[in-house]
Amino acid sequence: MEYREINYNHSQAVLHPVMLTLPAGKRIQPDKKFRKDPAAMIEKEQLIQRLSETGCGKETAERIGTLYEACSYDEMLHQMKVLRCELIDEMHDSQRRVDRMDFLIRSQEKQMKERKDRNHDEERRTEADSRLG
Repeated sequence: MEYREINYNHSQAVLHPVMLTLPAGKRIQPDKKFRKDPAAMIEKEQLIQRLSETGCGKETAERIGTLYEACSYDEMLHQMKVLRCELIDEMHDSQRRVDRMDFLIRSQEKQMKERKDRNHDEERRTEADSRLG
């Protein structure tokens, strides 16, 4: 089943089931088993594993797993959103470093081209002077 997050800001997210469109143009609402049946939800260990895969530290993953186990879903989601914001900050920092590297590369390429053009111009002048002289 697919859920789409709408009205998202950093303090609240609302998940709504996505309407499915059938080929005949009929629309059906997916069942809400995901929200009603606890067996359909992931286990604490799976949550901790998935958090670890995102780069979340073991202590933080365990804390979020404990919140999950205690059914403190609002606090759990808040902590996960805080981690998401941290990941986005890291991504932006990384992007800034890539931009700086791109600038350095372009600057060096420009300097090398100018140096090559200057050397080429000097060689032409030297050739012209040697023909005249």
